[in-house]
Amino acid sequence: MVNSNMAAPHTYTHLDETVEAVMENWFKSPPPITEHGQNVDRIVVFVHLLMAVLFAGTTMDTGVRLQRFIVQEWGTIYNLPILQNRYIATLLAVGACLALAFGAGGADGQGGMLIWPLFGTTNQLLAGLTLLVISIMLVKLRRRYMFTLAPMVFVTVMSFLAALYQLWDLFTSGKYFLGALDVLIVIAAIFVLLEATAAFSREKRAAEEAPAV
Repeated sequence: MVNSNMAAPHTYTHLDETVEAVMENWFKSPPPITEHGQNVDRIVVFVHLLMAVLFAGTTMDTGVRLQRFIVQEWGTIYNLPILQNRYIATLLAVGACLALAFGAGGADGQGGMLIWPLFGTTNQLLAGLTLLVISIMLVKLRRRYMFTLAPMVFVTVMSFLAALYQLWDLFTSGKYFLGALDVLIVIAAIFVLLEATAAFSREKRAAEEAPAV
């Protein structure tokens, strides 16, 4: 029998409710998990928010670390000692994130939501490049590589066409900042693909010319 004195569970109907509000409501009246299914909605919202915060935190940490390593690598490649300093590289990495967040989205820091549409294109291009790297490794090992090369071609071509279509849509809708970022993504993808394709051809030719073991 359900306790009639129990307060009705709070239902979260808006996605913009903050983590602080949920936590405050949670600790004021901790919900009984096993009492006739009451307050299950609060538990679900709490777990979802917790997973989202953990995912965002670990993703940001990984992204900033990798960006710092890239800046330091630039310092090594172009012989710029100042960029090899880990503190300077970290400041540049964090500064770039802040510039995207607040420069694109204004004082409320919603730039991440504005550049989110570009994530799909970059993610799939990265998947295609990963398949290409695996194909190069298989060529060096003299293994079959078509089962990674064929999907690589499909994924890369479709993603590249999607990036071009998105570029046109961004400029026609007046989203010039996103359009400029998309142009940089397309140019970088072209350079990486050309370099990776040359490496693949080079390794394939070397594997064909090498005597069989």
